[in-house]
Amino acid sequence: MSGDVQVKFRSDKIIARRDTDEGWLGVQIEPMAVVVQIADGTRIKVWYDGSVTRTTAEDRTTIELDGSVFKRTEFAQAYMSGDGTEVGTETATHNASITESGVQSSLDDDWQTE
Repeated sequence: MSGDVQVKFRSDKIIARRDTDEGWLGVQIEPMAVVVQIADGTRIKVWYDGSVTRTTAEDRTTIELDGSVFKRTEFAQAYMSGDGTEVGTETATHNASITESGVQSSLDDDWQTE
């Protein structure tokens, strides 16, 4: 890989950018997080508490400090607890979850035509 690297020092962050088609394009160091921009457009943000958010054009995934995982797309949201005992998903027409209380599923009938 070759290319120039540009470094900016600001009062609230440090930014490093480079012109390349591979690997990382930019790194931004902020007081509360470090953000890495990958060449494919993916952004990975590592928060001060250790949680991580990965954002692409299609989805956003967050791993919380306790290990819980949240995934969001245009069409659905999903969740799994850090210990794996709870799982849930939600769409515009259907909600489902598995918890210690059991399995729950609900369908929104309003979207169906008669």
